Amino acid sequence: MAWEKRGNNLYYYQKKRLASQVYSHYIGKGELAEKIALMDLVARRTRDEGSMWLKRHKEELSLFDNQIDQMSLSVNQAVDSFLTVSGFHKHRGQWRRRRC
Repeated sequence: MAWEKRGNNLYYYQKKRLASQVYSHYIGKGELAEKIALMDLVARRTRDEGSMWLKRHKEELSLFDNQIDQMSLSVNQAVDSFLTVSGFHKHRGQWRRRRC
């Protein structure tokens, strides 16, 4: 969205991308164009706030994910140790009891 000066007048255009090309869509000039530009600004800020909230939320979930991964690793190590001490061994990824 941009105001473009042509001659002595300002005109409001909306830019639209279709595939790899950008097209300018003429909106107008004057009071109506100013109102539409203001509505576009509000919509853009709302989108930006939503994307910032989503980014923060993803970061929080990422921290939680890391904690779960660390706990899972600890539990797996404890189980591996217990099974080894109890006389089991891993055979192709499966725990099996050792033959006597």
